[in-house]
Amino acid sequence: MIRSLQERDLSWVVEQETRLFGSSLGETHYQTLLQLGSLFGYVAQATDRQGALLCSHNGEHAQIENLFVLMNARRQGVATQLLQTLMADCETRNIRYISLEVREDHLVAIRLYESLEFQVIKRIPNYYSDHTDALFMVHERSER
Repeated sequence: MIRSLQERDLSWVVEQETRLFGSSLGETHYQTLLQLGSLFGYVAQATDRQGALLCSHNGEHAQIENLFVLMNARRQGVATQLLQTLMADCETRNIRYISLEVREDHLVAIRLYESLEFQVIKRIPNYYSDHTDALFMVHERSER
């Protein structure tokens, strides 16, 4: 089941980001975006929470702040479900562009994004703290 992100999820999100990635943008960052009305997202939840996608938006553009799936829920389509929910919601919100940065060496994630028609726009050198480059990817919703 995919449900909307709630304020009570933010401390869990920060805890998981720190555990999985070694750092987080932080609860204060997310709280500020939430208070400004520019943060939305989703939580994958069966019995327990399995993953999350957080997104900030401004007009026709949404930026994926983070997407993660816990180890015990990987390879079960959870990330795909989160992204498909985002894409459907963006259509409702009249958001035309969804962008993200992904580690150039995270091939599984890159393949997933490409399968959902995200395109690499540019490489960002030394984006991550370990000096790994990022790929800036964008999905553009087609006009109907």
